[in-house]
Amino acid sequence: MQHLKRIITSLIGAPLLLLFIYKASYLMFSVFVFIISIIALYEYFKVTLNKEHTTRKSPVVLIAFITLIIINYGAYVTSFDYIVFALVFNFICVSALSLPEFKDNSKMYRTVSIQIQSSIYIPLFLSFLIFIRNSHIVPNDNYGVLMIILLCFLVGMGDTGAYYIGRNFGKRKIIPWVSPNKTLEGYLGGLIISISTGCVYKYYLLKDLEWIPSIIFFASVAIAAPLGDLFESTLKRAGDIKDSGTILPGHGGMLDRIDALLFAIPVTYFFMKYIFKL
Repeated sequence: MQHLKRIITSLIGAPLLLLFIYKASYLMFSVFVFIISIIALYEYFKVTLNKEHTTRKSPVVLIAFITLIIINYGAYVTSFDYIVFALVFNFICVSALSLPEFKDNSKMYRTVSIQIQSSIYIPLFLSFLIFIRNSHIVPNDNYGVLMIILLCFLVGMGDTGAYYIGRNFGKRKIIPWVSPNKTLEGYLGGLIISISTGCVYKYYLLKDLEWIPSIIFFASVAIAAPLGDLFESTLKRAGDIKDSGTILPGHGGMLDRIDALLFAIPVTYFFMKYIFKL
């Protein structure tokens, strides 16, 4: 039943998501990323502070959401200065607010570490989606849209390929103490499918890109995405929780759905900005 829910959610959600990405205005897309960031950040604290329920209400945690707003606004107006300010603001505020709580909460240092990590892991990484979409960075606005859709295809097809190949042919476990179902065969299968998907997409829709840098890009995303998946698995293991939420039937929470994307998004921005120079 869980597997059926996963398939149904993907069949309905994926086309709607791709249509939205293609049709949405820059403002609508930025708001969409902001909403995803809020949900994912909430789930992040739910996972990482699962054993310290009262700590989730700390002002230290609240500052993370304020930082998220500043980072998203900085991405929207195409200003890395706002983002740097947000990260510095977050660090200083968290340091100051945590001092009084150390007396009564011996785990506050752990909370501070988790909070500082959160600002990089979710709002900062997701903000690169807005930079990719931003027509002020990309001379051809359509290229930003096409690159985001390509990113979704690379991660989605790689994840699907790894799942089914690993399920049917997987024998060698990669990191069983983190994710017992991940296999070397599944990983390599996902890598090949991601690169193949990227090649087909590039041939039809991104003809201006050179082949060798493109293939390196496809492979880089295919390597980064599973690392994002495994990283979130370590968070859930540490928090002793199975899913980050229940917002997506069959897929768990929002963070469960975007964990691979989070690591792949900055990679995509780097290639787009510095290798392809779009």
